[in-house]
Amino acid sequence: MAARSMPRPSLQAQWAGGSGPGSAKPPPRTRRRPAVAAPAATSSCSSAQRVTLPDGTALEVLSAVPAPASAGPTSLPSRPPLLFVHGSAHAAWCWADHFLPWFAERGWPAHAVSLRGRGRSGPPPPGAKAGGTLASHAADLAAVVGAGYGLEDGGGAPRASTTPILVGHSFGGLVAQAAAADPNFPLAGLILASSVPPSGNGPMIARIAAATGLWATAVTTADFVLQRYRTSPASARRLFFSEGMPEAEVARLVALLAADDGDKPVIDVRAIGRELPVAPPARPGLPALVLGGAADTIVDAAGLVETAAAVRAGHPVILPGLAHDIMLDVGWEAAAGAMADWLLAAYV
Repeated sequence: MAARSMPRPSLQAQWAGGSGPGSAKPPPRTRRRPAVAAPAATSSCSSAQRVTLPDGTALEVLSAVPAPASAGPTSLPSRPPLLFVHGSAHAAWCWADHFLPWFAERGWPAHAVSLRGRGRSGPPPPGAKAGGTLASHAADLAAVVGAGYGLEDGGGAPRASTTPILVGHSFGGLVAQAAAADPNFPLAGLILASSVPPSGNGPMIARIAAATGLWATAVTTADFVLQRYRTSPASARRLFFSEGMPEAEVARLVALLAADDGDKPVIDVRAIGRELPVAPPARPGLPALVLGGAADTIVDAAGLVETAAAVRAGHPVILPGLAHDIMLDVGWEAAAGAMADWLLAAYV
């Protein structure tokens, strides 16, 4: 389906200036409730499948697709699928709790992939220091799309490929940007959530250190490097979740982080410099949305502004109170609603 020309997000929580975390204050008005229609009679069907790549590695794909709608005036129009891409320390499961069923219930086929070495996907190539490069992960995503997300039609054959809207989070957002920069990647649109900007995270870390102090930055860096989030709820909260997240829910997610976190990072940050900065989208006018949380300790407002400018998305949407994991945090519905508002304006 062709997208409409992209308007700016009509959200009162969008940020219009500033240069660092301390400047990421939304306008004083209360954010309106997302203008998302109530779910139609489209209860979602969930599935887990594997897509085998050309080198034989199998990637895990989790899916929630709208149930077939009966013909008539209430039938939902065909909508492009959403392909969700996780970042460091996560896997496809991080989208399955809330976002996959939420979007499927609203008529959007939703799929989430676990990158190499994450979740239940196969390992990276022997001797590799990380799951892959930006380019290799983008190529894997193209293979997943080409395989119809691992789903089968009624006769047991692979479903026909359908061009997705990529939804990338954190380093997964950088992978999504690399895919968008490839003129051969089949792409209908781009949503970048708490995404690492095209210049990488180096300048961003320096800004956050200047704003919060070297000690606070050292603590969060150690949380990541030493993988404390696998065992420490306090560490996981510092990195991913807001203060309002219930302790029991943080503890549950820590167990998932520990179980599905691979032995090697998603991307080798020491070698990523050769692929930075990521080029802008190859397709002029590609619909794009950039959003993040005002309580994010990993990606600052200036990083969101940089990303939005690079992908020609207009102003980024910054959601009050949300931390880095906007798909899991206690206010995840505000993030889902912001995305849904934009999708309805652009594609319906």
